[in-house]
Amino acid sequence: LEIVHDLAPGAALAFYGPVTSADMAAGIGALATAGARVVVDDLLFLDEPKFEDGMIAEAARAFASGGNTYVTAAGNEALAHYRAPYRRLTNASGGDYPAFHNYAASGTDIGNTFTVPNGCSLVVVLQWNNPAGAATDDFDLFLSRSSDGRVLAYSAGFQTGSQDAYEALTYTNTTGAPLSTFLAVAEYTLTHQAAGLVLDYFVYERCGIALGTGFQYVTSADSVVGHAAVSEVLSVGAVNAQTPTQVARYSAQGPASISFPALESRTVPNITGVDCVATEVGALGFFPDPFCGTSAAAPHVAAVAALMLERNPSLTSQQLWDVLTGT
Repeated sequence: LEIVHDLAPGAALAFYGPVTSADMAAGIGALATAGARVVVDDLLFLDEPKFEDGMIAEAARAFASGGNTYVTAAGNEALAHYRAPYRRLTNASGGDYPAFHNYAASGTDIGNTFTVPNGCSLVVVLQWNNPAGAATDDFDLFLSRSSDGRVLAYSAGFQTGSQDAYEALTYTNTTGAPLSTFLAVAEYTLTHQAAGLVLDYFVYERCGIALGTGFQYVTSADSVVGHAAVSEVLSVGAVNAQTPTQVARYSAQGPASISFPALESRTVPNITGVDCVATEVGALGFFPDPFCGTSAAAPHVAAVAALMLERNPSLTSQQLWDVLTGT
């Protein structure tokens, strides 16, 4: 809100703080009812589907009409994202899992290795291309220690036809030292041909993995998820204020590949804004200073949209979108 006010001081401001996906969808409606013509957010709920539009995406699309503009942060996980066709590697040792995902295009490797700093907490969210609420292919997700393969955390929900194609694990390194780990994806049961399946996961953290040690296997492309992948939304990538012609390495990249209800490749992000800017909130010690990421970039774009509506209140949503993305 401070960034919006800096650029568009005449704009009336409203705030809604959702706690669930359903609450966020309701909040978008509440802001519309309150008279908002521009809505901006930097939120991602981890249960938002990757391969289709969820309830937040539909609410954002509905708002972005009738002269309204929806702006959202594209995300900062370009360096903490993995996506690949499922490469089935038979598990010769038997057990509950007949196969594992093979990361190596040639050769054999069932682990995506990275180092977790001491004290670091992370959440890993895996999805695959089954319809939401109707997943019949069942994968499980494991985080293991590199030195001996010991499982540190796992997610092993069932997908039997009425669940989402979704697994999520959490882990905090409390060992007192950096820890080498790897992520493995195990096949429990399949109903579709392995060749047609796509695995997609993000590692969400706030302790420098993505910008520091890094991952053995990274897929920066297709790292936009949720309502930031909606074509009618202004999905904002980040350019640092000090280097305004260069997209930040961590800024999420497109396209957004949608599988349901039909295959679709969406060109997102569709605009950039500056980040790594000073704020009074940060100077007072209540927030990181400077404020970086697509979370800081998005309100710059929202503020410009507000100025355009002040200049010409009769602009349609499409006209405003076209001018913002075309100039």
